[in-house]
Amino acid sequence: MRFVCVIALAAVACQNHFAEDSGSKIASPSVKKLMENPENFLGTHIAVRTKLDPETKTPVQGVELTVRADGAPLKGRIRFLASTAFAEPVSQIESEKFVRIIGIVLADETRRGSYVFEVESIEVLGTNDEIIKTIQPKSSSLPAVNTPEIVEKEPEKAVQTPGKVENGATKNGVSTVLVVSASLVAVLLMVLMVIGLRLMKYAKLARHQPQQKPLEIR
Repeated sequence: MRFVCVIALAAVACQNHFAEDSGSKIASPSVKKLMENPENFLGTHIAVRTKLDPETKTPVQGVELTVRADGAPLKGRIRFLASTAFAEPVSQIESEKFVRIIGIVLADETRRGSYVFEVESIEVLGTNDEIIKTIQPKSSSLPAVNTPEIVEKEPEKAVQTPGKVENGATKNGVSTVLVVSASLVAVLLMVLMVIGLRLMKYAKLARHQPQQKPLEIR
């Protein structure tokens, strides 16, 4: 039983070791395969062997590299974007030199269904594919798109001068006195109305009662 457990643990360890080794390797697809099916390499670090045009384009952020194959620029659903620090060294690369572009494939947030190859470094190759020069500026990451910050302003508080405060207090006091006075007058009128109704009722009763004859004294 112990022997079986030891074998199982060894198999798991070997599997993890090989998984780490395979994960650490960088894929090297052909540039045509990458241009045709960039979605297959989404989120993957890859190295592509190709040729570059010395001239770069300037999109909204960074610079866009033009890759070539068989002397013609390649077009597809992926763009090779790099920081502006790559522009000058790329312009000095001979157009007939092969290069190895290393970076990661990401989804293009500005174009639906498109992808971006974010360039991290470029290796200029010799006749036997030996590395002649490595281009890797300190700021190789693409700059973030600047968006205006929205600053929430607090509502301005009205500054009242002492004179205005006193006037406001005086107006409030006067209005309060007026309301109280009106209420008292209304109550007084109601009381007077009730008394008047009672007096009228008593007067009617007094009219309808028969008058008593005075007693005769003999």
